[in-house]
Amino acid sequence: MIDDKLLYFLFAAENSSFSKTAAHFFISSTAVSKAIANLEARIGVQLFLRHKNSIELTAQGRAFYENAKFIASDYQNAIEAAKKVGGIQKKPIKIGFSSIYEARLVTPVINKFLKKYPKIKVTFTHRSVEQLLQAIDEGSIDIGLTFEKSKVSPSITAVSLYESDYLIGLSKENQLANKQILTSKDLLSETCGYYSQYNSALARQLLLYSASQNGFQINQLKQYETYETLLISVATNQCFAFFPKLFAIPNWFPDITFVPAEKTFSSYQLVALQKKAASRDSESSLLIDFLKRKILNSIGINL
Repeated sequence: MIDDKLLYFLFAAENSSFSKTAAHFFISSTAVSKAIANLEARIGVQLFLRHKNSIELTAQGRAFYENAKFIASDYQNAIEAAKKVGGIQKKPIKIGFSSIYEARLVTPVINKFLKKYPKIKVTFTHRSVEQLLQAIDEGSIDIGLTFEKSKVSPSITAVSLYESDYLIGLSKENQLANKQILTSKDLLSETCGYYSQYNSALARQLLLYSASQNGFQINQLKQYETYETLLISVATNQCFAFFPKLFAIPNWFPDITFVPAEKTFSSYQLVALQKKAASRDSESSLLIDFLKRKILNSIGINL
């Protein structure tokens, strides 16, 4: 059975409150505080900063949360799978994705796939690139959908499904938004924002590598844990960001202007990852083949 201390930690981290956690689990605030303290002692790091009327995660606490939250969801999935044994059930394909871009691109194709193969079931989880690679190696995820294949291990197959150029997204309040084309020199004093999970170092490394390969020097870099936070930060002129051309939609976020770079900034790649040992007759292989054949036909949809 999953440790109660972990459940208390996850709820407290998501609600920034020991008292709310106590009320949710019908225990005292003192019991929650003691359980969290025992958890901190067990793993050897401080997870929360305690203030008079609130709590907040430490850097170590945030890193622990980003990984621990999947333990609870995987545990629940395991329970559901066990209960279904012996009954009539759809064949599950466990799919992990690293950003909203991958999720949005494959959705119309997966809907077509499920109509064609109604006995197959799919489940989804959102993880960092590093976590996807690890989960595929361990077999807890069947297909990983991400934007990069250069760091793939020899035990994993990477299939490129779609490519798109990047455009530079800027606030309309930024003077550079009036330019027709942007150069690396234009952006030297600007902060570059990017979206990735807190515990992902690979996204930062890949961005800096791609930038240097394409003649861009990024002096200031800021990570945002959610896509929504990145969008509003760009829109309010806190930073600029690189967006796949397909997602640079006029009037979608009216306060952001999308401008091409003088030199094409790398290319966004939609990549499907799968363990090499997977059978060609498996449901996951069937889905990857279907995605490869149908994805381009779905790109014309109104995002």
